[in-house]
Amino acid sequence: MKNLAYSGGYLDRASYRRSDPGWVAALLGSPRSRLIPVWRDHCLVLGDPPAPVTVLDAEQSQRVRELGTPLFLGLDGDVGLFAVDLSALDEASAVAATGAERVGDLRAFAGTLGSADAAILAYARELAF
Repeated sequence: MKNLAYSGGYLDRASYRRSDPGWVAALLGSPRSRLIPVWRDHCLVLGDPPAPVTVLDAEQSQRVRELGTPLFLGLDGDVGLFAVDLSALDEASAVAATGAERVGDLRAFAGTLGSADAAILAYARELAF
């Protein structure tokens, strides 16, 4: 049976804690948290087939957080996931800041991802856009 793209959302939205700015800030500052950069309704991608840029090293993470607005998506276990909207940048700057090769429309490659990853990327993109 084939999985439907976008049907695998599993994040704990942490509704009981997300309104606590100190908790969210601490989670964002954790080296384990993952940032998902998005740019104007597009994901930032590498490779062929395209794979979304989702994990950034500490230096890139700091730079991306300074360039865009981190938006708390939820928890994957005890790891925080955040979308970062880089739409204020031009395309070349967004690509360079994230170490991506280009931007890509999620709908074009969602079928190459697992349903959980596609759902998280769709959520990140929609929340940021």
